[in-house]
Amino acid sequence: MNNYQLFNIETWEQAKPDGFEFTHVYYTKKSQEVRKVKGTITVMKKVFQNGKRKTVPGMKKVHWDGFGRCYVGTHSMRKRKYDIPLR
Repeated sequence: MNNYQLFNIETWEQAKPDGFEFTHVYYTKKSQEVRKVKGTITVMKKVFQNGKRKTVPGMKKVHWDGFGRCYVGTHSMRKRKYDIPLR
C-alpha cells in the first residue's frame, strides 16, 4: 500500500523552489488534485565562448509526477536532486 497522496496546486506553488518554472499542470478529473506538472529548471551549462570556457545558466525541460518526483524531458530518467518536497 502506498503512503503517497496527491496535493492541490496551492501546495505545489508554496513548495516551488527558486529557479523552477511550471508551464503546464495536469489535474485529476474529480478531486482537482495535481497528477503531473511540466516545467523547466535552471541549470548551469559549460560553454566555450571567445576562446574561454564559461558556465552560464540554461533551461532544462523536466516533469514532475503528482508526488513531486522529478524526471528529465521525455525520458523516464529520475533526477532526485530536483524533487519538490511536498510533505
